Amino acid sequence: MSPMDTRKSLLSALLVMGAMIVPRAGAYYAGGGKNPANDCLIGYNGIDAGDVTGEGKKQRIECTDCDPACDHDGESTPNGTCAMPMGVCINQSGVSGCTPASALTKATVKGKVKRTGKVEIELPLEGSACGEILTPPVPVKGSANKPKAGASLSLSATVKEEGAPKRKDKNKLSYVCLARPEGEACPSASTTSTTTTTSTTTTTMNPCGNGVVDGSEECDDGNANDGDGCTRFCTLCGNGTVTPPETCETPLTCTGGANNGNGCTSDADCPSGFCTTKNVPGCDANCTLPACGNSNVSGSETCDDGNTSDMDNCPSDCIIDSCTSPAGDYTVSVNFAGSENVAGITVFLDYPEGEVIIPGSGSSQSVSDSITDLPGFAFGQANDLDHALVEAIADTAAFPSGLLFNVHFQSCNGATPPANAFACTVTAAGDADLMPIVGVTCSVSVP
Repeated sequence: MSPMDTRKSLLSALLVMGAMIVPRAGAYYAGGGKNPANDCLIGYNGIDAGDVTGEGKKQRIECTDCDPACDHDGESTPNGTCAMPMGVCINQSGVSGCTPASALTKATVKGKVKRTGKVEIELPLEGSACGEILTPPVPVKGSANKPKAGASLSLSATVKEEGAPKRKDKNKLSYVCLARPEGEACPSASTTSTTTTTSTTTTTMNPCGNGVVDGSEECDDGNANDGDGCTRFCTLCGNGTVTPPETCETPLTCTGGANNGNGCTSDADCPSGFCTTKNVPGCDANCTLPACGNSNVSGSETCDDGNTSDMDNCPSDCIIDSCTSPAGDYTVSVNFAGSENVAGITVFLDYPEGEVIIPGSGSSQSVSDSITDLPGFAFGQANDLDHALVEAIADTAAFPSGLLFNVHFQSCNGATPPANAFACTVTAAGDADLMPIVGVTCSVSVP
């Protein structure tokens, strides 16, 4: 193995050991691409792999009209369409044989539903995240003997990481809405079990998130979105009744379409739109009291990842402060101590955003260019979260303790924050043989 390959191997290990992962929402289906090593790059949110049939480009998911286990339009009689989940996740952990990328530099998502046109799906291009799950109407097509897809969702992602080969993942999933047989009644939400299998195992836990209303559940739409009327705890948010762990109730309102802004009870009340909860004074869209850490962005918050930790993509106060008039060079040194055997290290540098800023974001070249003076022949990988910096450094041999790297910030509106406004934490450290090292610490100084 060449020195560069060794550094990359150690760097990859450190990134995995010290990764800041955002939990995915709902079920995740990798899509069964040609290369399993890339299956975690992009896939489907809200889809259970057990519900998908076929292989390659012929993969499909089926739903029978007005089956509440998979048709989420709330209709109790056949209407010729199935409201089926369409969502996207990127860079997911826990996918067998696939290591998430440190950054996605390009990702395209295509969703075209006949009769209703294109479905716009917003998708972040960095970190590990899932977009919103949409439920557009998929029409019944073909005959009972030869049903056809009424929609398809094609996904593709291209990953470019410095010093590594380009990685790609492409998937296509067809959505088939099956006609309800003439004269057959629609199953009730409380009795349908089309997506479950017989088992002799029993449990006292309700399988919230399986798309079937079980036990004491008030609803189960198969996803972890709180703003669509059914919370991640399978309680009805917006029905006027506070059901624990809900702490308040917020009304259901049409979003989009001709009835935008009007009250509703289901998507059927919102032609060309959706019936969802929203933030109101005193109650957030997920039926919890407004607060940082409740997984719902409201008020002055710019993010909310469900906790009040600084050690992730959202700071502890749920506000990423903006920077005005960035200018100049404000250099901060990151140092480490605790071992002389360190050949690789990952640090999390929390900085006072709003007072300083790193040009660019994520793993862009401008962020990498802002990190200088690495030890020896070390190779580095940076990821700027806009309120903190994650930097992984690796070499083929141990490097001496002391200066690890310098970060060249720009000052915001002339601010000059002291060194104690920065906080540094070692999230992973290892020797040249990839063996973890404990007791390594880091500190910040202003030259």
